[in-house]
Amino acid sequence: MARKDDIETTVNYHARDSMFFDLTNQRMTMYGETHIDYGFIKLEAEKTEVDWIKRTIKADFVKDSIGLSRGKPVFTDGGDIYETTGIVYDFKSRKAKISGVITEQDGAIMHGANVKKNEDNEMFITGALYTTCTLANPHFFIQSKNIKVIPGNKVITGPFQLKFREVPTPLAGPFGMFPQPKKKASGILMPVYGEERLRGFFLRNGGYYFAINDYLDLRVTGDIYSKGGYGFQVNNTYFKRYGYRGAFNYSYIKNVTGTLVNTAEQDSYWIRWNHAPQNQGNSRFSASVSMGSTSYNANNNLVIQGEQGLQRSITSTFTSNVSYSNKLQGLPYNLSSNARLNQ
Repeated sequence: MARKDDIETTVNYHARDSMFFDLTNQRMTMYGETHIDYGFIKLEAEKTEVDWIKRTIKADFVKDSIGLSRGKPVFTDGGDIYETTGIVYDFKSRKAKISGVITEQDGAIMHGANVKKNEDNEMFITGALYTTCTLANPHFFIQSKNIKVIPGNKVITGPFQLKFREVPTPLAGPFGMFPQPKKKASGILMPVYGEERLRGFFLRNGGYYFAINDYLDLRVTGDIYSKGGYGFQVNNTYFKRYGYRGAFNYSYIKNVTGTLVNTAEQDSYWIRWNHAPQNQGNSRFSASVSMGSTSYNANNNLVIQGEQGLQRSITSTFTSNVSYSNKLQGLPYNLSSNARLNQ
């Protein structure tokens, strides 16, 4: 069935069970696997009410005979999907009020008690959790009373605290900003949760990303382990058009393994630097440096997925190379030098 009036496009709707029309008040109520399709908007729920005068849709779930929830509303706006416990959507203003929402935005998952969504697709969430854990009850999350989501740009929070399995951690602040950029933007980087046999449960790669400009950035991240280990990484990439491109990385880790009775501690570090010219000028400088503690490779590179991490772990020799060459103008000679280090 379809209806057209001063709404911008056709509203298509159907229901598995039944539809009831109130012609006096111009309202319609649908039951049983209801579906509404309005342009880029789709809404599925067990019960849906449409008010043609106010131009609103209200969707809810119902409870069956044993008290279980059935048909919770699922709201789709373009490529964004919102799992909810209830929603009111305005056709004309494109605003929405959502309760009990779970949605994924650019790789991050947000839970909210109540959400207001404006015509610019921005969300204002109260009672919010922000995480990258895909479980319904996430292992770790940043909790804040208020979060603002600007799609394709960033997430801004009020006072926040990182919690691990509902246990508060010292990581907290008066506000937070998490990048969700279509282009580079500074902001907080969410950690990755997991478990290792030797070092225990961990949060890795949490920190801050500095988008200094189009040609220079800096990423500072840290790791913590339940057995007491910790580490940090500094990553910098740089670029000059028609000049050079490079990346620098410094990693430090304090490994703590064993048991409370028999604990082993070990410090290790690693430095990587790659620099390559991007032109064919008279002078060229390049570098490929990889050096650090021998123990670093065995202890830390298995966290890198696939064959690359395995190869680093079993490799006992690393080579660094720095070279410079210069074509002397007006002379049929080239000047070059090369330094090589095997570790």
